[in-house]
Amino acid sequence: MLRSLVGSEMCIRDRLNEKIGIKQSAAQVESDMREIETASVDDYLKESTHLEKLHNEIADTDAVLADMEDMLTSFQNSLGNISSEIKHLQDESLSMKLKLRNRKAVEAKLRQFIDAVALPPDLISNVCESEVNEAYLEFIVALNKKMSCLKDDRARSTLAFQDVEPELEKLRCKAAARIRDFLMQKLDQLRMKRTNIQIIQQNVLLKYKYFNTFLAAHAPETSVEIRANYVDTMSRYYHSKFRTYVQSLLKLRVEVASKDDLVGVGSERNSGGLFGSKKSVATRTSVFSLGERNKVLEEVGTDSIIPHIASETKVKYGFEVLFRSMLHLLCESATTEYLFTHQFFGRMDSIFHQIFAKTIGVFMETIEGFLGDCYDAVGLLLMIRLTRDHQLIMSRRRVPVLDGTFDRVNLSLWPRFKKVFDANLESVSNPRDSPTVNDTHPHFISRKYAELAGSIHCLNQGVDNEMLTANMSHFLAAMEKRLCTMSSSLAGGRKNSHIFLINNYDVILAILKERNITCNDTEKLEKLLASATGAFVEDELQGHFGKMIGFVKEVEPMVQAGNLEGIPYNEDYIGLLLSEFSGGWQAAIDKVNNAVMKYFTNFKNGMDILKHVLTQLLLYYTRFLDIIKTCLLYTSPSPRDS
Repeated sequence: MLRSLVGSEMCIRDRLNEKIGIKQSAAQVESDMREIETASVDDYLKESTHLEKLHNEIADTDAVLADMEDMLTSFQNSLGNISSEIKHLQDESLSMKLKLRNRKAVEAKLRQFIDAVALPPDLISNVCESEVNEAYLEFIVALNKKMSCLKDDRARSTLAFQDVEPELEKLRCKAAARIRDFLMQKLDQLRMKRTNIQIIQQNVLLKYKYFNTFLAAHAPETSVEIRANYVDTMSRYYHSKFRTYVQSLLKLRVEVASKDDLVGVGSERNSGGLFGSKKSVATRTSVFSLGERNKVLEEVGTDSIIPHIASETKVKYGFEVLFRSMLHLLCESATTEYLFTHQFFGRMDSIFHQIFAKTIGVFMETIEGFLGDCYDAVGLLLMIRLTRDHQLIMSRRRVPVLDGTFDRVNLSLWPRFKKVFDANLESVSNPRDSPTVNDTHPHFISRKYAELAGSIHCLNQGVDNEMLTANMSHFLAAMEKRLCTMSSSLAGGRKNSHIFLINNYDVILAILKERNITCNDTEKLEKLLASATGAFVEDELQGHFGKMIGFVKEVEPMVQAGNLEGIPYNEDYIGLLLSEFSGGWQAAIDKVNNAVMKYFTNFKNGMDILKHVLTQLLLYYTRFLDIIKTCLLYTSPSPRDS
C-alpha cells in the first residue's frame, strides 16, 4: 500500500510537470486521487487482520502497564513509610546518644564527687600514721584534692558531705599538725652551728615546699607560724654572720686621708711638738691619686675578702675594698634568699625585707660610721661606682629587693662626697693659709689638683655624670685664679710669673694626659698653657731683641697704612738695628736656650717653648726685613730722576 501511495504521488507530480491546461490537469489529478483512494481501501481491507492483531497486542500491553503502575504506586507508598520509620529511628538514636552522654557526664561528676567525699581507710591511716617523707607528699596531694573539690557550695550542701565533713576536718588538722612538726624540725636545723644553709634550703625545704602550699590553703594560721619562724631564724642568722664579718673586715682597714688632706692646704708643720716625729701629710699627692685603687672596680663580681686569710698576710685595704666585699656578700645573700623565698613561700617581697632588715641596718650603720670621718674624695667616688655596678648586677638578675638599699647608700655617699669636694674647692678658692711661693717650679697644689682631677675624670668616664663635670669646671676656674694669684706674689716680675704658670699648667696637663683623659678641662688647660707660653716668649724676646721688636710694632702699622713719611726713624737707625741683630742673635739664642733649660724642668715642654721662641723670633725678623724693604723702595730715586 505504501508503494502504491508513492507511485500515485509520482504520477501526480508527473501530471503537474506536464505542460497542459490547469483545468485539464485538475481533472486528471482528481481522477488519479480516486484511483489511489480505491487502491488504499483495498490495501486496508487486506491488512485488517494484522491491524486487529496489533490492536489486541496494544490493549494487552496497556493492561500490563496498568498493573505495573499499580505495583509501582504501591512500592512508592511503601518507600515513604520506610523513610518515615528511618527518620523516627534516627531521632530515637540521637535521643539515646544524648541521654548516654548526659549519663556519662553525670557518672563522671558523680564519680568525682564520690571520690572526693569518700575517705578511703588507707588514706586516713597514711595521713595519720605514715612517716613524713617524700612518699607522704602523695598523701597530702590526695587530701588536698578532696578538700579543694569540697569547697564548692553545691558540694557542701549535700548529705554525703555533711556525713564526711567531721572526719575530713579531723584529717586536715592531723595533717597540718604533722606537717608543722616536720617543717619546724627542719627549720631547727638552720639554727645549728656550722650548718650549710643553702644545702638545707635547696635539698630539703624546697623538696617539701608543697607542704607549705597545703598549709597556706588549708591551715593559714600554721603557715603564718612557719613563715614567722623561718623569718626569725634567717634574720638572726644573716644579722649575726654579717655583723661578725663586718667587724673582722674593719680590722683590715687603713686610713687613706685625714681632714688636713686638702688640695689647697700644705705645710711642713710638725704635729708632735718640738721633738715630735709625726709629720703632716698635707703636701702628699698620693691621697688624691687613683693609682691601683681602681682595680677594685675590676673585682666586681669576684669573691669577697676572707678576713682571717687577709689578716695572716697582714694586708691592709682602703675602705672601698672592704665596701666592695660587704656589698658583694650582701648581693649574693640577697639573691639566694630572694629566689628561695619566692619558690617556697610564693612571691612575697615582704618576707625578704623582714629577713634582711637587721642585716641591712648593720650595713648602713657601718657606712654611716665611716662617712662621719671620711675625707677621701677618691674613695667615696669609688664607692659610688661600686654601688652603681652592683645595682646593675642585681638588675640583670631581676632581683629588685635591694633597690631601696642602693638608693639609701647613694643618698649617704653623694652628700659626703660633695662636702669633701667642696672642702677641697674651698681650700683653693678661699685659702686660710696661703702657701709661700719661693720659686717657679710646679707647686704641690698643682700636683694635688692634677691627681684629684685625674682620679675624678677617670671614674667619671663611661658614666658622664653632669654634676661631676660641672663641679670640675668650677674647680679648674678656682685653680686658675689661685695660680694667677700665687704667680703675682712671686718675685722677679712678669717673666717669673709666666714661668710659674707654664710649669704648673704643664704638670697638670702631663698628669691628665698620663691618665688618658680628654675633656673640656684639658682643652681649657691647653689654652691656658698656650697663653702663658706666648706671654713668656714675648717677654724673653723683648729682653734680647727689644729694640727690633719695638721698631716692628711701632713702624709696621704705619707701613700698612701707607704713611711712610711719618716713620720717625732714619736709615742710620735702621742700619744700626740690623747690625745689632746680625752680630748678637746667636748669643741671644744661646742665652734663651740656657734660660729655658733652667726654668722648665720638663724637657719636652722646654723644647716646645724654645721652638716657639725661635718661631716667633723668625716671624719678627721677617716682618723687620719686610719693613726695611718697603722703606728702601720708598727712599730710592726713580730712573726718571736720575
